Parts: sequence; C-alpha cells; structure tokens
Amino acid sequence: FRRGFGDIVQVGIDATFSSFTAEEVTDMICGSAISWDEATLRACIVPAPAPPTYEVGEDHMEWLIAVLLEMGPQARSMFLNFVTARRRLPGGDLRNLPVLAGSGTAAGGSSPLRRVSMGGRSNKLSGRITVDASSGAAPLMKGSTCSYRLHMPRVYGNRDELRDHLYRSMAWSSGMHD
Repeated sequence: FRRGFGDIVQVGIDATFSSFTAEEVTDMICGSAISWDEATLRACIVPAPAPPTYEVGEDHMEWLIAVLLEMGPQARSMFLNFVTARRRLPGGDLRNLPVLAGSGTAAGGSSPLRRVSMGGRSNKLSGRITVDASSGAAPLMKGSTCSYRLHMPRVYGNRDELRDHLYRSMAWSSGMHD
C-alpha cells in the first residue's frame, strides 16, 4: 500500500505517513464512518426550497429525523449513498458533506456555498440534503445524488411506514445513482 500510494502522491510516504495507522490513513483519504445527532440532522436535512415541499416540524420530516437517528452505521452509510452517492464523509460528520460542484461562491467569502431562496429570504446552504414532497401515490422514495435531494412522497401514515419504505428504497436502489 505504502509503495503504491507513494507512486501516486510523489512524497516521502514513509516520512509523511509513518506516524499513522492504516485505518487513520484510510479515514484521511476516504472519510470516516458517519455519525450524527439530532441537531446535526435538523441542520443538514432540510425541506426543499420550492414546492412540492415539507415544512419544518411537519410529521413526515419529524418521522424522517427519528428514523435517521435510529439507524446504525451501515444504514447511515446506505442512506448517505442513496442521496449523495457517498458512503463516507470527511471526519464522519454530515456537516462535512462537500458542497455541490458548480454551486458558486458566497458574496464576500472564499468558501463555495449554494444559495437557496426560501420564503423570500436567501439562505446559505453548504452541503445540505433537501427533502421534497414528491407527487404520486407510489410509496418508494427516490434519491437524487446530483442535487443531494430526497424525494419523499406524502403517502406514509406513520413513522413505521416511512421507515419500511425508506429501507426498501435504499436496498432496491443499491448501486444505482441518479
């Protein structure tokens, strides 16, 4: 591994990475397992800016947050892959989700931010996953990895239904990205 990596990076691999374990190097390059808490989910999983959408606090959004909080590491990785085409994140933190390519730069700053208008006011969103209320009666959800969007129909009567259809949607879409 070290010799092959050194061929690509063109640095003194032994000197550069000798103080790190293989797992630490993998985490630095590939990202870490995903961790999140309720505050992070509420900051990073947001209603889509345009109709059809949900409102913050609406049952479906609350159920989604609750289901995501219950997930173990493997399911979190599946969800992230379903909506972003990524299985790991830098530092394992959802707040480190990279900003979408071509999203521009915020005025007065050097970091790229996506500007989204919500209710007439402009918000800076960096690497957020948006949720829309997709139309139709089909119960399966759809992830749009190019826009970090979850299309979640308004057909679930409770959290258990939402959970079942989210897991089914993630499993059936494994390896396919939109």
